[in-house]
Amino acid sequence: MTTPAERTKAVLCAELMLCRIVAEGGEVFDSAKMRDFAAQILENFPRSADLLLSSSDAPHLWGPPELLSDDV
Repeated sequence: MTTPAERTKAVLCAELMLCRIVAEGGEVFDSAKMRDFAAQILENFPRSADLLLSSSDAPHLWGPPELLSDDV
């Protein structure tokens, strides 16, 4: 079971990972290390059901989850 603190950490780690990817630009990444980090983040990352509940309780923070389109 994922705790609220673990979900928060997962969101912050995802932000950190994305910022590092952007900052590195065209640099080569260690794909195995990146995959492991992504797997750790996803273990506790908020799911659609979490976002749906959060969006109804805190609409000023989250919008309701919608299916992603192919252009994302």
